[in-house]
Amino acid sequence: MRAEGLAVFPGMRLPVGAPLLAAASILAAFGSAVAVLAIGPTAALLPFVALLLGWALAEPRSFALAVLAAGVGIDAAEVDFTSPLARSLWNAPAGIALPLKTNLFELLLLLALASLSLRVGRHARPSPGLPLIARATPFVLLAGFVYGLHQGGSAGIAYNEARGLLFALVAFVVTRECRGWGERAAVRAAFAATSLLGAVAVVRYLFYLQNGRTAAPMEFWFAHETGLFLGVGVLMGLVVQLRVRGDRARLLATGYTFLMAAALLMTGRRSAILVVAAGALVVGWMLLPRRPALLLGMGTALLLVGASYLSVYWDGNSGPLAEPARAVRSQVDPDARDRSSDHYRSDERANVEATLRAHPLFGVGFGRPFETSVRLPELPFWPLQLYTPHQNILWLWLKTGAVGAAVLLGTWVLALRRCLAAFARTPRDHVPAVPLVLAAVLVMYLAYARIDMALVGSRTAVPLGVVLSLAFLQRDQPSKLDMEA
Repeated sequence: MRAEGLAVFPGMRLPVGAPLLAAASILAAFGSAVAVLAIGPTAALLPFVALLLGWALAEPRSFALAVLAAGVGIDAAEVDFTSPLARSLWNAPAGIALPLKTNLFELLLLLALASLSLRVGRHARPSPGLPLIARATPFVLLAGFVYGLHQGGSAGIAYNEARGLLFALVAFVVTRECRGWGERAAVRAAFAATSLLGAVAVVRYLFYLQNGRTAAPMEFWFAHETGLFLGVGVLMGLVVQLRVRGDRARLLATGYTFLMAAALLMTGRRSAILVVAAGALVVGWMLLPRRPALLLGMGTALLLVGASYLSVYWDGNSGPLAEPARAVRSQVDPDARDRSSDHYRSDERANVEATLRAHPLFGVGFGRPFETSVRLPELPFWPLQLYTPHQNILWLWLKTGAVGAAVLLGTWVLALRRCLAAFARTPRDHVPAVPLVLAAVLVMYLAYARIDMALVGSRTAVPLGVVLSLAFLQRDQPSKLDMEA
């Protein structure tokens, strides 16, 4: 058995194998008990923190991959048996005083960045260079902070509304430093994280929500971004169907796709349904020149089945099977719940647009609210209501000014271009899954940012940072993973 290790000095490694990890776990449990008796309940975290530090220092890349996967796989809603885990990961650590509001996930991501920065040795293969506009991203965010605070904005609010963008930058750097993962490891982590998320979503709906075992309103059954992640899973499953060989692999891919689709419908997020449609259109557009017969056949079948489905479920506004019909109908004839949500977003957008007309060049900066010429209902559960509108594309302009929005959206455009170029340079008889999925996810995020807060929370924005980083790591030649049948 090959021992893994931690490089302390060049040429010297400390073994970190299974026996050592088992012994460390036993010592950690014993240390927790002693610490609780001596100091108090909070001290039980100290051995756990020591284990995390050891893992991060010994294997920084695997630690970073696990942290990013946990961010996707662990839903933030606290409504079932996963509540303790969600509370631990997404809420500020209880009993620990910190100068800035944060959560365990963000702290672990910072630990991953620090451990990667301290690691000994570099990769032999250099990464593709970043375009100048992407390198300007931290500076336009800093300019948004400086301008907002100079105009009297609150530093605490500025940090909290920009947390998503800040930790997306951290995730971008972490992913770029972890190019030694290899695409295979990243793909496996993505499938594992979305599988966990989908399984929990199905169990939550069937055994907690459907049976009325929770009093949480429907709006809080699942985190908003969970539908987006499950939608990405649906597309990954469909793309894998084009590549797998053998009955066993095809069965696993089919089961995964079915799980993602079922979980997506159970979340009740119409925005996720529409975003998946946008991603599917991108996949179909890119694949059409390579699989014309397959795409035309699937498109024809989908039109026929879709027309029959809509005729049956058009008036059915409840239940998972009615969610796609509800998403389509909400665009022309929304029910009371959807109409209320649409009116709020319309009024909110009108306020943001009025603010931008008054401050077109610099916006208002971080830490300052947008103007409310149209009165909005107060939402006590949302303290950043007047700082983070649902329309996140306009929010970028509102917080970083016209130049900042151009830089951030230009970075997105160049990342998409690199995915399309990597896809186009592969042989026509192959389906390069990685650039195909990355391009679809980038478009899905753009569509999602037009209707919901895709860039505000760290759980939503961090995966986008990973996707952007992977997009800029795409090379002119296809990867080994994409060329494998």
